[in-house]
Amino acid sequence: MEKKENTEAHLKAAQQYMKVFDPFLEENPPYVPEDGAALYFSRVYFRIDDGPTGFCYYPEHKTLEDLKKEKNMQYTCAHEFEGRKLGITIHNCVYPGKEPGRNVQEDEYALATMGALGETPKEILKGELPCEELRREMEPEQRKAIEEEGKKIRRELCSSAVEKQGMNADLFWNIISEVNQSVDPKDQKAVLEATIRKLMEFSAEDICRWHQIKGEYMDLADRNDLWEACAKAGAHCTDDGFMDFRAWLISQGKELYMQVLEAPETLEALELTGVDLNFESYGYVAADAYTQKKAIEVEGLPAILKGYWEWIMEKGQIGEKRYLQTLERKYDIYIAMEEHPLDTKEKEAIRAQIKLKEDIGSNSFQGMMNMPC
Repeated sequence: MEKKENTEAHLKAAQQYMKVFDPFLEENPPYVPEDGAALYFSRVYFRIDDGPTGFCYYPEHKTLEDLKKEKNMQYTCAHEFEGRKLGITIHNCVYPGKEPGRNVQEDEYALATMGALGETPKEILKGELPCEELRREMEPEQRKAIEEEGKKIRRELCSSAVEKQGMNADLFWNIISEVNQSVDPKDQKAVLEATIRKLMEFSAEDICRWHQIKGEYMDLADRNDLWEACAKAGAHCTDDGFMDFRAWLISQGKELYMQVLEAPETLEALELTGVDLNFESYGYVAADAYTQKKAIEVEGLPAILKGYWEWIMEKGQIGEKRYLQTLERKYDIYIAMEEHPLDTKEKEAIRAQIKLKEDIGSNSFQGMMNMPC
């Protein structure tokens, strides 16, 4: 009974603190448990052979020997049934308080781990465990079921990779179509967010190719007759404005893009009330997705999250957009495009999809250049 009452007192203090805690503010008052004790927990990084790094938390300090019995570690080795060794780094941390401490409990655990990515460990343990040894710790039937599931996933991934064969023009338009089916195409913010989520399902290399393919369609639409038509429809008639219009046109999908490109005059017949025909941000959507995906591929998600947390704490900055701008200097899609451009055959195949009539001369609509836009 006494233990239950103590636990309730600890959790009450934690719940009160969570009502005022803001992870983006440095001036948060420090959380102090009801009894003033320090809170013990572990942050564990692990990887199979040379694979990607994963991490998890435990509400107590751990040793390598302890992790042999942990289901997270066992499941990891069972899923990676060909893995030979599990590399482990343990950060045993103490959330500030007075010693002697105790292990965190429920809501206190959430508080401790909320800032755990930046918490300085009191003890760091490193080592390796044979994967087969951890697999043997599992029940035989359970291990067999997980290994079979892993084999099935690998077969499906291999099959999907063969069918996909990397990013191409058809997949480019399919991605846009899926986004427009999931959100309102008139809601540009929703389109941007859904496009980034969809692109993040692909590799950084494929995202870069998606951006290059979009560039080819942007260039194909760089025509005087289309410029005249978009100006009449109420879009900007400046150089930058026409670029934003072409980005909007592509974002609407293949059918409308092809229709308007082949017959620009059909733009006037569309119902465009309440539609913003300028979509500047769409021109950069793949660049944002590429930066995030490339950073994850190179550094791993734990390192990115850790860097983000430290950036918030050290720089006093708020919001992931500014943090992404710091990553863009390291992972620039335009540098990647220079290093891996689309080949001539790919460009020719894209251009061959469109039958264009002769373009009008630029003087046909020169007067519009002086109109207020």
